[in-house]
Amino acid sequence: MPNRDSDVIDSDVIIIGGGAAGLMAAISAARHGAKVTLIEKNLRLGKKILATGNGRCNLSNTSIGKPESFLQYNKPDFVSSILQRIDCGAIRACFDDFGLMTVTDKSGWVFPRTRTAQTVVDVLMNEIDRLDIAAFAGQEATGINSYENGYRVDAGGGIYSARALVLACGVESLLKSFHILHLVESQPVLGPLKTELDPIRGLDGVRAVCRIYLTEGKDIVSWQDGELLFRDYGLSGIAVFNLSRFAKPGYTISIDFFPELDRDKLEVLLEKRWDRADKCHAALLLTGMVHSKIVQAVLRKSGIRAQEDLDAEKLRSLVYHLKAFKLKVVGCPTKELAQVTRGGLSTEDFDPQTLATFDQPHLFAAGECLDVDGACGGFNLHWAWASGLTAGEYGAKAALG
Repeated sequence: MPNRDSDVIDSDVIIIGGGAAGLMAAISAARHGAKVTLIEKNLRLGKKILATGNGRCNLSNTSIGKPESFLQYNKPDFVSSILQRIDCGAIRACFDDFGLMTVTDKSGWVFPRTRTAQTVVDVLMNEIDRLDIAAFAGQEATGINSYENGYRVDAGGGIYSARALVLACGVESLLKSFHILHLVESQPVLGPLKTELDPIRGLDGVRAVCRIYLTEGKDIVSWQDGELLFRDYGLSGIAVFNLSRFAKPGYTISIDFFPELDRDKLEVLLEKRWDRADKCHAALLLTGMVHSKIVQAVLRKSGIRAQEDLDAEKLRSLVYHLKAFKLKVVGCPTKELAQVTRGGLSTEDFDPQTLATFDQPHLFAAGECLDVDGACGGFNLHWAWASGLTAGEYGAKAALG
């Protein structure tokens, strides 16, 4: 291992982290004229990109850049200036320049035309090679020291120095090297929720399109429309993932299986079905309206047996639980199942225009390294790209200026 000054690998900008933000930061810095060194602890650059969007890489969202899109992030005021400048169109143009063709679905989610994340990694690596960026995989940074002329990074395979440093390494203990910066405690988000299990027994694998409310007591914390997936531990699906960003144990999930109908209209509908079917029993009444296993769960919640005759009071009970099927949250996403980690470097320490620290010269951060997270639908990857472009650009200007 090099351990003498003559063994130090010099460059203008060092990027720590070879994920989405780090790769884009390296490309951006090199395009602005900097000699760049990229250090990644994993044996493969872009490893986490391959798992995004179930391997399809939902890389942006057509709404990003509009004022309402900023509210999809936990720090809307911080991200707004960058995302106004680097919106969805800018990211698609950037990838088009790399040679990547993109498409959008009906929800505005942007994917590579190939629908495979490997293609995204391939075009990024082609650009890394074209720009002659010195990329070192399998090199975990173990120490960072600042000095008058820049930074010195110790890693498993060498010692690296540069005038500017971009942190794009996620929420790691390495970040504690900078005592002037404030770390926000990490918390996995965008993942499934554990709930009480008795009301949903037998529903594992069943899906439903519905509206889901997250409540604390009588107060609605957040809500989502979308597909819900029942699991043997609780609830999953994109709508649940988005709610998990706000959930805490003790909160309540309330599922509305008929968001298109208010309670009065649903009650009228059930009464008409009941009359038409000659006052049929409960299970038959709901056949054809919701999944048969959900019918059984709703009946249990309502205290009604499947073959039991109905009356007006029991009908109202069915309506109530079809519109508000409630489950207690008992656990939030785990690190293993969550898509994103909230926490990291506090945004209060960084300039939202350049992503430079206010107090440490020539130090920048991007991506998940910062305490920024967004909803499902391309918001997190877009922030990685946009913040990487920004930190790389201004890192290069700082080093060369």
